[in-house]
Amino acid sequence: MVLDFTKGKYGLQLILLLIIVLISGLIFQLLGMVVINSIYNFDVSALSEGNSTQIIMETPNGYWIFFILMVLNSLGMFILPSLVFANLISKNPSQYLMISKTRSLNFLSLLPVFALAGVVLVSFMGELNMKLSLPDVFKTMENDANALIQYILSFKDSTHLISTLLLMAVIPALGEELFFRAVLQKVFISWTKKNWIGILLTAFIFSAIHFQFLTFLPRFFMGIMLGYLFVWSKNILIPILAHFLHNSVSIIVSFYTENPEIETPETNNSLVVILSFVVMGAVCYAYYTLSKKNHV
Repeated sequence: MVLDFTKGKYGLQLILLLIIVLISGLIFQLLGMVVINSIYNFDVSALSEGNSTQIIMETPNGYWIFFILMVLNSLGMFILPSLVFANLISKNPSQYLMISKTRSLNFLSLLPVFALAGVVLVSFMGELNMKLSLPDVFKTMENDANALIQYILSFKDSTHLISTLLLMAVIPALGEELFFRAVLQKVFISWTKKNWIGILLTAFIFSAIHFQFLTFLPRFFMGIMLGYLFVWSKNILIPILAHFLHNSVSIIVSFYTENPEIETPETNNSLVVILSFVVMGAVCYAYYTLSKKNHV
């Protein structure tokens, strides 16, 4: 069923998307409570308490409880709403989401370089962001998020490495790129008629929605890069893969280090940072040139 009355009415489309997210998110949140209660006999009333994260970490099956809740949250907040919205807006949802089966070998060949340079630059910007003087409430939120990340990465066997890659690389790359780039960014660009405005607005929301403002800048930068990558490639599979590579590198490096924080590992070597900026600029220019060549 296509809602033709929303065509060209982008404010209405955003309202529709918000309604879908709220309904789907609530359903999957309730589903998560039912699942962990039935499998682990976990008291779901603890999830409404302020220290729910700490309570879950102290339970024997805490890792898998987090796994279930976070996977269902991604499905309910990002993946399903994106698919439902595309089906309500377009008669060809896969075309609307720009899920292209066409091989983009030139884009794919540069993605590992793009992702590695991105890891260094995101880390560097994270260090700068952490030096800003921000209210204590932001520090508390960041500490809580880091505690959860450190807990998840503290499980060092191969089974947990695979499940953590699925949890923190595969599913976020798929869900967040479908929602933020293929849906939200597309609506903003269509509304403003400007690629850069749509990309910046989406990147801002993409970073802010994580509620980690001590690492807002690196996530904002990552959102901009992924946004332009989507515009240049016109294929949502390209930013999905780039997002996956970025998260995977960060997770694997953190998995085998003593300090398991994937957002702001130290990058003290200025030469590496400068080189990464140069490499990122060169790759972006190559993508831009390739985009102009392929989509004139």
